[in-house]
Amino acid sequence: MGISDGSFEVHKLGQLLNAGRKQPSEIMLPGGWGSHHGLSPIVFDVRNWPVSTHLSSVSGRLEVLHSKLSPHINATGDWETDKCYLNGLKSMISNAKALQELTLSKVLGPAETDTEHDVFNLGQIFPPVTKWLCTTLRKLELDGFPTSYKQLAGLLFLNIPNLEVLRLGNMTLFDGHWEDIVEGLRYLDTLQSCIITDGLLYLGGEYLYIDDYDIDEAVSLLSHYINHGGRHPSLNDHEPDTASTKYMVRLNDTLDNIRRTRHRFLKPS
Repeated sequence: MGISDGSFEVHKLGQLLNAGRKQPSEIMLPGGWGSHHGLSPIVFDVRNWPVSTHLSSVSGRLEVLHSKLSPHINATGDWETDKCYLNGLKSMISNAKALQELTLSKVLGPAETDTEHDVFNLGQIFPPVTKWLCTTLRKLELDGFPTSYKQLAGLLFLNIPNLEVLRLGNMTLFDGHWEDIVEGLRYLDTLQSCIITDGLLYLGGEYLYIDDYDIDEAVSLLSHYINHGGRHPSLNDHEPDTASTKYMVRLNDTLDNIRRTRHRFLKPS
């Protein structure tokens, strides 16, 4: 791979990202098949020093980014994605110091299985929760990603301290409890609007509340509680409203563990 090739591809990306300062810059990362803007995988290969340097530079000016990601089926019939795309996107997000709006959606991926988190998960896209802080980000939309409880909790409640608008849909937790995340969002001071666009799932495909409500009812119930309060939907009939503090206790324990590690990597603001 020549330096000139990488520089040319990053120049094309820079043009897209500069346009994204005024309107969303949509970049398709289909795991090895190039992008609908004609960008080569070279542009995201941060192992190449010139590419990495230029990618960091253009990302630093980025204010709005909408990206759609998709794994593909390889010759053996397994789902996979080119890691250079994920590493490149992670580098972009790490260096996007002016980022205000971020939309990430996973399309054409596998069903919720025990191996899906090895194909795409939030930990492969976002920097480690202990090492990243984005004070400019105000709007976040996530759709279709599996994630660990720690990754999602750290992202929503520590990494983005000025989050105002959140949209979540078709997200899968492969450990932990959605009830804690919902309770944390209810009491997130900066959050002005939260919309659950589709069901929240656990690994294996089980939806939160699907035994008691259909998906549309569950989505409406979750969004209403987060935005307007009331009684936590997960409480049993015999439990008082105040029993929802147990969810916040679990969440705070996780966040405290992350904070103790973060102090070693992030300077106080």
